[in-house]
Amino acid sequence: MSWDEIRTDYVDRWLLVEAIEAHTDGAQRVISNLTVIGEYADYYEGWDEFKRLHTADKWREYYVLHTAVPRLKIGVLDAFRRVVAS
Repeated sequence: MSWDEIRTDYVDRWLLVEAIEAHTDGAQRVISNLTVIGEYADYYEGWDEFKRLHTADKWREYYVLHTAVPRLKIGVLDAFRRVVAS
């Protein structure tokens, strides 16, 4: 699903999503296809599930997001966990 489709289906919600199709463009992740893993009452519930899933498989790309955000703006970190400048 696109972010716009998700925002339509899950109005004003905290979600844990997984990027299915994504690429890096400069210093930004561009995510064209997402799947919803779960819906949460607040950020912290989603973050707890994120940590559990990320510990099990670090290669999958998960995000905790709120559907009030109109456009995804996800930056890229380098190997030293510094924000990559564009």
